[in-house]
Amino acid sequence: HRRMLRACKRIAKRIAGMPWMALLPVIGLSLALVALLTAGIAAASLITNINHVTIIYLIPVLVAAIRGGIVPAVVAALAGISVAAFLFYPPIYDFRVRNPVQLIDLALFIFVAVVTGHLAANLRRAKIREQADALREVMIGSVSHELRTPLATILGSASVLVQTPEIARDPRLSPLARGLHEEAERLNDLIQDL
Repeated sequence: HRRMLRACKRIAKRIAGMPWMALLPVIGLSLALVALLTAGIAAASLITNINHVTIIYLIPVLVAAIRGGIVPAVVAALAGISVAAFLFYPPIYDFRVRNPVQLIDLALFIFVAVVTGHLAANLRRAKIREQADALREVMIGSVSHELRTPLATILGSASVLVQTPEIARDPRLSPLARGLHEEAERLNDLIQDL
């Protein structure tokens, strides 16, 4: 019970921090899928007797969860369950469902939709994290490559300066040249580690 409350609080915090305008296209897509599936089920119900329609409404839940996360998935689940209860379970055109089997069907749909939506949203986050890691690796590789080119010139010039006899004898320039060479070497080691 406590674990469920903590999960609900985490979801509520995530919902509060979401950019709503970015979710609207995904919510619209999931609602359009619900409408399309409803039309298909209505057409199929003219040909055959369909008793359990809720499982079909997991499709928009999955699409919404993968594309937009948990919020669009919950919206799609609520739309799917509402349409199923209103149009396909007696009494038709009423949200009240009296058949215990259909009530269990709707309750299981809610459970499966939430779990599926949560898993799909986690998959989406994992893909985003993987893409971010790949981008970071490319960026670090590019930056380290771009730093090595001028550093090689600095390191070569510092080596020449340290070995030049006139600079080695000058008490003011010799420590500067050695410091420049040592710091260039240290920077080279840092870039190699990077």
